Amino acid sequence: MSKSRLVKINEPPFLRDQSVELELNFRKTLHKLGITPFSRFVIGVSGGTDSMALAGLISNFSYSAKINSIAVIVDHGLRPESGAQAIDSKKELERLKLKTKIVKINEKQPSGNIQHWARNQRYRILLSEARMHGGLLMIAHHQDDQSETLYLRLKHDSGLLGLAGMKVQRFHHAVRIIRPLLEQKKLELYRYCEFNNIRTVEDPTNTNLKYDRVRARNHLKRDKLLGNQLLQVSSHI
Repeated sequence: MSKSRLVKINEPPFLRDQSVELELNFRKTLHKLGITPFSRFVIGVSGGTDSMALAGLISNFSYSAKINSIAVIVDHGLRPESGAQAIDSKKELERLKLKTKIVKINEKQPSGNIQHWARNQRYRILLSEARMHGGLLMIAHHQDDQSETLYLRLKHDSGLLGLAGMKVQRFHHAVRIIRPLLEQKKLELYRYCEFNNIRTVEDPTNTNLKYDRVRARNHLKRDKLLGNQLLQVSSHI
């Protein structure tokens, strides 16, 4: 887990301004969705920058939000250090005053398409937790994730509907799923964690080029125009 950063007197003002702006945008998004501080949240947390920023935003949203929320970490057991990292993330979430639960997957892993299996297992658990707690499920997908998803769908000829992209909210098996960060860039979430001294854990598979999404991410970093065009098309579908 990355080390906490001490706030310095000469803290760059743009970090503070961006942190305040992100919290304001977060509140506006929840308000538009009719979500109040008294709503019940289940937060999907991996320990990475995206989900830890979301946890921090919930923690700063209101005291009631902290009381009514539970962060759920799914430990897939795909790496030897995953259990220890889940515990580290739990400690950081508890420092943010969020109730936290680790769910370990004990099922046998498939020989292929590990990421697809892991994603399905994660959603199965998170949806189950949301139903159990009678709350909505909050996921930390952001604008960069949206671009990657649209690129992959375009590459796999998913058609016009595939370019509709992820929605800020949808219902799945009677659970309301919210993605309140879809308009935010990953860099904004990284800076939010940096400014607020939120410690994170990064999964090394996020840079492993054997995965389609990682290759898509690298391509879109080089071709920012394509990413912007995909987002523009998606906003009109």
